[in-house]
Amino acid sequence: MARRSRTVKLLCRLTIKLLDSAAACSMAANDARGFEFYTIFERRAVERKDAARHLQRLLTSLRCRPPLQGSLLGAIECFVAHHIHRSTAAELTILKLFDWQEVHIVSLFEQLMNEARLSADVEDVLEYEYKRVSEGYAALKALEWRLARQA
Repeated sequence: MARRSRTVKLLCRLTIKLLDSAAACSMAANDARGFEFYTIFERRAVERKDAARHLQRLLTSLRCRPPLQGSLLGAIECFVAHHIHRSTAAELTILKLFDWQEVHIVSLFEQLMNEARLSADVEDVLEYEYKRVSEGYAALKALEWRLARQA
């Protein structure tokens, strides 16, 4: 029972982080000055929202109440990033702000996938969403690398 409780807590934390990330990515896309920056962040926002919905459904199927919104800290981080982006127009800075959040999300996925005795349904959802989120993170890192080389 303790293992299930830990898994549910991790699923809830990951869902909240994905909701925070979706909101931040959506904000970054709206503030974008270039089409490539807009496209990458809009895709990440959609991916994160989809992943959060899948985890919410998964939590519901486990007879748990899923988180429906992100955290207060996530909202504050989004607000700060928005104002930094508006005042500096430095897209590279925004990408660096996102980096730690993305690393944390990937880490939560990895913690969950290392849990023993996950059901096949849980494993399938986690593997699918982990792959999507990891690919999205790789796209953000590639853009960050290109912008850093141009600077």
